[in-house]
Amino acid sequence: MLLKPHHIKTSQNPRLVAAFDLSLWLESNQIGYRQREHFTKAADYSLYKNLVSTVIRHKRKYLFFIQKLTGRKIQKLDQEVIISLMLGLAQLEQMMRIDEYAAVNETVELATLLKKPFLKGFINANLRGFLRDKETLQQSLQQQALTIQTSHEDWMVQQWRQQFGKKKTAEICHANNQPPTISLLLNPAFDGQALKADLKQQEFSIQENAPNSITLDNPTGLFNTTWAQQGAFLVQDLAFQKIPGLLQSIKKTKVLDACAAPGGKLFHLEWSFSSEIEQLVALEPSEKRLQRLRANKDTFKSKAKLYQMDARNITLEEQFDLAVVDAPCSGTGTLRKHPEIKWSRQKSDFIKNQEIQLAILEGVSKNVTPGGHLLYVTCSIEKEENQDVVEIFLKQRHEEFQLIPFSADLLSPEERTQEGYYQCFPSQRTMGAFAALLQKKK
Repeated sequence: MLLKPHHIKTSQNPRLVAAFDLSLWLESNQIGYRQREHFTKAADYSLYKNLVSTVIRHKRKYLFFIQKLTGRKIQKLDQEVIISLMLGLAQLEQMMRIDEYAAVNETVELATLLKKPFLKGFINANLRGFLRDKETLQQSLQQQALTIQTSHEDWMVQQWRQQFGKKKTAEICHANNQPPTISLLLNPAFDGQALKADLKQQEFSIQENAPNSITLDNPTGLFNTTWAQQGAFLVQDLAFQKIPGLLQSIKKTKVLDACAAPGGKLFHLEWSFSSEIEQLVALEPSEKRLQRLRANKDTFKSKAKLYQMDARNITLEEQFDLAVVDAPCSGTGTLRKHPEIKWSRQKSDFIKNQEIQLAILEGVSKNVTPGGHLLYVTCSIEKEENQDVVEIFLKQRHEEFQLIPFSADLLSPEERTQEGYYQCFPSQRTMGAFAALLQKKK
């Protein structure tokens, strides 16, 4: 480990904090991002978060560059050197709008802060070597396997190729490495035009997707605005903003969100169908996540009734016209936002998740009224957590439930599978998502 925790508590140097947290990540494969409160300046927090996520996102590529630059195996290098060079490459290779001279100098100075000043010359020489040989290194990278080019685990890419083919897998891998954007769904209780005009005046770069939806490239400071504090918008990826539109034609008098926290889909449903919904119930088994859901309910002035309850064992007697299961999953559709998932997941996780997902569907199905609908949603792109779950459930409960294919009029051919599922892959604009609609027979 580079530093002991007490060395870092009061540090305001974003590069040093990033170096410490990346050291822990390399040792444990677990990352716990610092919160905004750790830094005095919003810009320092933004730089820290950008540095850490970029290094994690491009891990295999940066290790390839380091071996090329140093002429040494990674195992032969000090961890301080590896992390310093990765942080330097993140600043120089990803165009973070940091002056090259400043990026190199600030990164070199990390050696002193890490109590190893004798490494400064080595780090400096290799970062300047990268600037000098950048084009040659990039050409060499293109000769490597896709897993190195795009920094993904071998087994993950192999699995995607088996499911989606070589071309689609390459598209997914490259999309996962795009800098994340943030999409906002605007609360209809507020003046959307005034909100957008004010954010533009505050120099936020906004792309309008629809009258009630915008995307920002850089959200720094967004959540300190009065709009955020009043609940004028919620964060929701475009892939999930589309889902309520798939439910227009079904009955929604009584709605259950069985896996609700932090509440994005819950509040979106409430906003979209406020004139139809008479009863809205949300379940969350975790007390910590339930507290966050309660806070969000207050912020967005939701009328939902909240219960701490595991969807696998629902004790409510009510029956619902629509039950939504946003199932816990591997999150492989969200690697653009959560690159650490690339390295923390195992193939065996998909089957473990499948068992939980099936148990949740079984539990929730008892509270769906005859003729009512059950919506199954994940942020995974894995067949084991999506199509296979639905097919196994329908095979087990074929006398009670049937698949209702989403209309081809509501989805593009790329978004609708042959079975009628909604499948959105990671792209320049969206993360990955899956949805299936089931109906309980009368």
